[in-house]
Order: sequence, then structure tokens, then C-alpha cells
Amino acid sequence: MTARLLPVRRPKPSARPDAAKIPAPPTTRALTARDLDAVIRIDAIHTGGTKTAYWRQIFRDFVGPGAGRGRVGRVGLVAERDGTVIGFLFGDIRAFEFGSEPCGWILEIGVDPQCLRHGVASMRLASQPFAPWSGATACRF
Repeated sequence: MTARLLPVRRPKPSARPDAAKIPAPPTTRALTARDLDAVIRIDAIHTGGTKTAYWRQIFRDFVGPGAGRGRVGRVGLVAERDGTVIGFLFGDIRAFEFGSEPCGWILEIGVDPQCLRHGVASMRLASQPFAPWSGATACRF
């Protein structure tokens, strides 16, 4: 049996997004305690429930006095656009498997539904949040 290639269908010029309508790329910064409400809001939209106690515990582990309880490989990031948090990431740096190289592990990630498919998670949050200071060469989900 011979495989048949289908013709490439290119969008009509009128179907392409107008450059003026494409939002500016978000900025990424370290998570702070003031981001708690935004993370709870984004998570609640996706899960249908508000898990305030859960997120407070996560923030205690990642932000503020005693964060990480001695674990230096903790990463908490948010993506912002125009001063509004539109995404978050929580992760660890791990190198515990049979002498493996340091690797970033994403524990939690979320993006505001209005910003889905804008590259927030893949380009801004998960691309290389761990490498600059950890030596991690890969990222696992």
C-alpha cells in the first residue's frame, strides 16, 4: 500500500491574524506572596474549585521565610501582561536518579484561559526557567 500525501492547505490571507490584534508577549518574573490570589483565580477557572488552603501551603513552600525548607532547587514564576498575572509555574531542580544531570521538573502550571494558545506556558514559563542558575539542561512535566 502506498501512502498518499495530502496537499498543504494554507490559510487565506483574510484568515491570518492581524498583527495589531496579537497581544504583546508577557514578561516572566519570580513569584511573590502578592501573587497568591491570581494563582488561586487561574487554578479555580480550570478546576472548578477554589483550593485556598492548598495554594497557601504551596506558597509557604515557595515564597517567604523558610521557603523550600532547605531545598535550593525551588522555582516559582509568574507570567504578566500589563501588570496582570496571566500564568504561573512551580517547579523543582532534581538530580537524584542514578547520577543524572540536574533537570527541571514542573510541578504546577496554569494559564489564564483568555491567554491560552498565546505561548505563555511553552515560551515564557516552561522554556528554560531553571537553566540560568541551576545547570539544568532539560525540563520534565
